[in-house]
Amino acid sequence: MMLSFYHKAWPFWVILFFIFSCAEKKSVPIVAYIGDKAITLNEFRDIYQFNPALAAVKNDVSAKKILLNSLIAEKLLALAAIDDGLDKEPTVRHYMLQFRREALIEKFWQDSILSKADVSEEELLQAYIQSKQKRVVHYLMYENESEAQTDYNRLKQGVDFIELAKLKGYSEQTLPVDTILLKTPLPNIQSAVFKMNLNEVHPPLKEGGYYFILKLTNIISDVFRSKDDFERFKPHLAKIIKKRKSASLFGRYINTHFKEAPYTVHTKVFKKIARLLDAQIFPENKAER
Repeated sequence: MMLSFYHKAWPFWVILFFIFSCAEKKSVPIVAYIGDKAITLNEFRDIYQFNPALAAVKNDVSAKKILLNSLIAEKLLALAAIDDGLDKEPTVRHYMLQFRREALIEKFWQDSILSKADVSEEELLQAYIQSKQKRVVHYLMYENESEAQTDYNRLKQGVDFIELAKLKGYSEQTLPVDTILLKTPLPNIQSAVFKMNLNEVHPPLKEGGYYFILKLTNIISDVFRSKDDFERFKPHLAKIIKKRKSASLFGRYINTHFKEAPYTVHTKVFKKIARLLDAQIFPENKAER
């Protein structure tokens, strides 16, 4: 039987987990029975839709037969393993418990987060416009919010951004700069920068464990835009927006359901490690300052 493509996508212990721990619901249509176990229509459909190897099979009926044969073979192997008592092996039970946790997390994410991250046509259009721009910012980074606010007040009083940066140990050549795109994985900064006007300075903005003062210094635009281009990029844009919304929804869920963080982080140690990593990745910054 043609099992290789399915073995790569679904480890043996996953099948074992389903057979060993899941009772079949009578209301769910059954595709095939293997002993007293069943392959449900939902299981068959989900694997068929999300298995890229089946796309290489030109004939749709043949692809489904290949998948069904593979599922039956996997179930038979798993049943044989249970008969031999392999489900009692510590390693196998560890994998089964691990998969159970992952399945619960996936179910929670789908039902409580992803299903609520709707994307509107207006959001897609706005994202399309942003995808045609690159926004260049100079920035100053702070560990302390009050220090960041003090420096921002100095800027409001007329101190030049570059002059302030020099007081912080930078030169015009080493002043931190970054290009912000639609897909930049810094949601607070990305959102703020795309609302700024050229040469505007943004008040201290928290991202992660740090505070940033941002100055928008350049906007590079791609003038080519069309309805066809928009339609072509829609799926990609929707993916970016949905991912960002999901992260925001998850953050709100945590804040709502966990009034106190169910973990502790040694902030000073974390920031020290972050600085060490930064020095390793960007040694030129350390040398120039």
